[in-house]
Amino acid sequence: MCRFFETIKIQDGIPQNLESHQKRIDKTSMGNYKVQSLFNLAALIYVPELYSKGVSKCKFIYDDKHSSFYFEKYRPLEIKSLKLIFCDDIDYSYKYSDRTRIEDLRKLKADCDDILIVKDGLVTDTSFANIAFFDGYNWITPEAPLLEGTCRNRLIAEGRIIAKKIRWEDIKLYEIFVIFNAMRGEDLFETYPVSNIK
Repeated sequence: MCRFFETIKIQDGIPQNLESHQKRIDKTSMGNYKVQSLFNLAALIYVPELYSKGVSKCKFIYDDKHSSFYFEKYRPLEIKSLKLIFCDDIDYSYKYSDRTRIEDLRKLKADCDDILIVKDGLVTDTSFANIAFFDGYNWITPEAPLLEGTCRNRLIAEGRIIAKKIRWEDIKLYEIFVIFNAMRGEDLFETYPVSNIK
C-alpha cells in the first residue's frame, strides 16, 4: 500500500504553513487517487499540551482511507557537508512514506553529513531538504527538485529565491549554499561554502 506524509512545524503549539501542506495533500490526492481532497488538515490536527512550547515536529501519515499524527520535539540535524550522488532513475515526485531508495543512497555519503542527489546531470535535493545556492546577488534553487517543498514554493512566491536549472558542474560557480524545508532554514542564514560539497 502506498502511503504519504507531511512534516509540519509546530511553533509554540501552533501549526505552521498549513495552507501549503494542504495544497500538497490535495495534489497528492488528485495525482494518486483522483480525489480532489482526502483530508482537511486544519480540521484534523490537534496539538497535545506537551508540544505547546518551543519547536516540535508533527508527522501526518495518510493514504486514501487512513490518517494518523505523530509528534516529537524537534532536534535539528547539523548538515555542513554534502556528497554528490548521481542517480537518474530516482522518483520522489510525491512525499512517499517509503523512503527506502533515498535512504539507500544516503548510505553512500561517506564522511559527509548528507547527500546531494544529481539526476540527469541536474542538481535536485538533499536526502531530506531542498537546497539553494548564492551567486553573489541572488539565491538560486534547482528548477527540477525531487520534491517541491512547501518552504521552497513559499520562498519562490515571495521572490526570495529563484528557480533555475543547475548542472552539477556549475556548483563551483556559486559561493555558498543553504538547505531548507518545512522545519528549518527558511531564514537562509545557516550557510556553508560550496567547497563543502564533495
